[in-house]
Amino acid sequence: MFLKVLIAFHAAAALVSMSQAVPSDIPESPLASPCPETFTYGTIDKPGYWTGNLILRPDHDISGVWVRLIFDKEVEKVTLNSEEFIIKLSEDSKMVKLQSPDMLLKADNPKLLEVTVNYKGSAVPSLQEYRLNARTICPQKNHNRHDVFLGDANADYFLSSIQHKPESPKLPFECGVSYPSNQYPWQASIHLHFAKEKRYACEALLISSEYLLTSAHCVTFINDTEAIPRAFVKVHLGSDKESKDQHYIREIFVHPGYRAGSIIDDIAVIKLLDYVDVNKVYRPLCLDNENADIDKLVITGFQIGKDGVVGNLLESNVLRIDNKECIKLTPYLKEVLDNDNYCVSYKSDDKNCVGDSGSGLLAFKNNKATLKGLVVLGPKLKNKEVCDAKTNVVILDIADYLPWIYNIVF
Repeated sequence: MFLKVLIAFHAAAALVSMSQAVPSDIPESPLASPCPETFTYGTIDKPGYWTGNLILRPDHDISGVWVRLIFDKEVEKVTLNSEEFIIKLSEDSKMVKLQSPDMLLKADNPKLLEVTVNYKGSAVPSLQEYRLNARTICPQKNHNRHDVFLGDANADYFLSSIQHKPESPKLPFECGVSYPSNQYPWQASIHLHFAKEKRYACEALLISSEYLLTSAHCVTFINDTEAIPRAFVKVHLGSDKESKDQHYIREIFVHPGYRAGSIIDDIAVIKLLDYVDVNKVYRPLCLDNENADIDKLVITGFQIGKDGVVGNLLESNVLRIDNKECIKLTPYLKEVLDNDNYCVSYKSDDKNCVGDSGSGLLAFKNNKATLKGLVVLGPKLKNKEVCDAKTNVVILDIADYLPWIYNIVF
């Protein structure tokens, strides 16, 4: 009896030890872990690879496990001591995705993985970030910060910061680049699934590997600002509106200023359940608040026809027009135009008709696309299937919303 108790005690102690720290018999490594509580380096035994120990410890039980490991330099290969995961290396070789769709990971039973990273050359890649099911576990947030606002008499930094436009975030990939095989790799469509019915609703635009932008009226109920439950919303990526590359939604952020039945602050951010691999097929648009010279201004989206929106993805050349001219073409817009939106009209010689809700107004410079606005009131909403010089489209100016977007996405 005593022996059984002693064995049980040692087994419980081993589990507690694993959940609190990585095994203590691993010698210290010259690489510094950004989160020693969940990841520690082993020794670098030979040039070209190192080992590390990663603890998967969720806050709650999760079914289906996705792990992202992000490095500061290129890695050649990553292997694990477990065959339960599918391992995928990103195109830039700086991110590794570990997938185990059928795994049940319990909060009270953490999993320890031994990770081996192979690399070429003398530059040793180090772990910068670790995410578990889209939640950043490492590095951890600093809860001992004291850099807070200390009143108007101590506001030099605050005054300095508000006198500058928000800087564009630094991305780990090149944004706004298209390829011959896919001219619009940022394009997506939103589909609503109610009961057995599936319906196309709007368009959306990829702005990071995890987030998209669309119009708020596309993802809210008609008579209020409540977001449609995420279980009923799916995003299809790609140039085909019926693309099989479907993504589930983790969260929908509706702008707090949006009001039902209005196009004021008509913008929403969609967060996907899982990350998109950035490559030649899928690539986010650039976000920028600069007004530099451009080569062309276009609306990209699915073609509008008499029977609604069809599957062809096109672009239409447009011109920005004065709000007075816009109101002259469409008098009722006088009540809805303000400083955060403006009008564009189609060029008369452009036969392509696009501009569905959630489409993007893009500025191209040196073949790089930057998102300038969202279509919130297009021709189809005004019962028109013609896109010509007499047709105007109301655009929500993205520049005014960049701080809000950056706060959510970056």
